[in-house]
Amino acid sequence: SILKNFNGDFWSYNVWGQLKVKFKKAKLFFDLEPSFSLFQRTPVFPEARNSFLLSPSIRKVLGKSDAWEMRLYVFDMLNENRDADRSVSTNFLSASSVNTFKRFALLGLTYNFSKNGKPTNSGF
Repeated sequence: SILKNFNGDFWSYNVWGQLKVKFKKAKLFFDLEPSFSLFQRTPVFPEARNSFLLSPSIRKVLGKSDAWEMRLYVFDMLNENRDADRSVSTNFLSASSVNTFKRFALLGLTYNFSKNGKPTNSGF
């Protein structure tokens, strides 16, 4: 090591998950996507870069043939997206923070072509 008195011990955790709830009679779906990033504080990196992203969405299937779907999606509902990264090795320290999308909402309408009433007989 070039730095004789440097302690390069450092830890970080990234955890993702997904929760789906379906209300079959109402043709309504609720999805939740949490993401958590945790970084150790060190003398070199004293500031907190931890973040908890929570991205929910609600979907509603429309029509008799269930071919249409309307969805409302909110990315980073808590507005904590920092897009931070840290790296430590025996002689190199790096911390980066990038400008990225913060909280936004998206409303979408989707048509599912596979539910257009024709039989599903693929010759492949």
